[in-house]
Amino acid sequence: MDYTHYRLCESYREGRFIRNRTLLSVGDLETELPADKIGLLCKRINQVYYEGKTFIISTLRDKKVEALCMEYVSRLREAEKAVKEKNKVLGIEEVYVDKTTNSDVREVGAEWLCRQACGQLLLPEYFETFGWDKQSASLAHRLYREKDGLERHFSNRTNDLFSLDDKILVFDLSNTFFEGRMQNSRLAAFGRSKKKGNDAKQVVFAAVVNPEGFLKESQIFRGNMSDPAGLLHMLGKLKAHRGGHGKKQIVVMDAGIATKDNLAML
Repeated sequence: MDYTHYRLCESYREGRFIRNRTLLSVGDLETELPADKIGLLCKRINQVYYEGKTFIISTLRDKKVEALCMEYVSRLREAEKAVKEKNKVLGIEEVYVDKTTNSDVREVGAEWLCRQACGQLLLPEYFETFGWDKQSASLAHRLYREKDGLERHFSNRTNDLFSLDDKILVFDLSNTFFEGRMQNSRLAAFGRSKKKGNDAKQVVFAAVVNPEGFLKESQIFRGNMSDPAGLLHMLGKLKAHRGGHGKKQIVVMDAGIATKDNLAML
């Protein structure tokens, strides 16, 4: 003979996958309730257990459904309580992130490390040279307008902190494309993409770093700029903020940038 065994289950997400787990096994439910009322029972269990809606209009109330609902909700809560007690013994506490509030938060770790780095780089003192008030400095307002100055400051400060002389400079370019039309952009343009595509507008970005990985200069160029053309501009910026210290330097670049004109210029 056929036998149907009912279980109360819930769905949950695990990474990219939706999985199910059994909360309560209720057995042969059809001996307790007509088959056409089982859907109503499931709905009422959801309402009472998950949403806390115990009230129902009397005209929609089914005594048998309500009695079974309260029985199963009680068993679900007992099972939930047992799991929490077991987890507590193991040192595990459940936190509902959508119901958690914080105030007067104090953190250490990555934030404190960043704060220390900002202090060692003398960022507050740098901002004060522009007459920024404390609020503007702490919230990092107007940073992009100070990009070139900040890069020069970082370059000089990291050299002082770690006794670097930037004898070797590494120069390279790459590009990134946009999904939209970028009609109002002054820089986005069709050009030769590093990913071999030519159907989207892009920008070219260049960077100069030292062997220790500290950024010396960076710049965003029009998307149709050729790779060799960026070198002269970037080295000109470097020369301007170094004040012509007279030290010989080695520039490392790939073959696509090392044209005859660029080698002669160097």
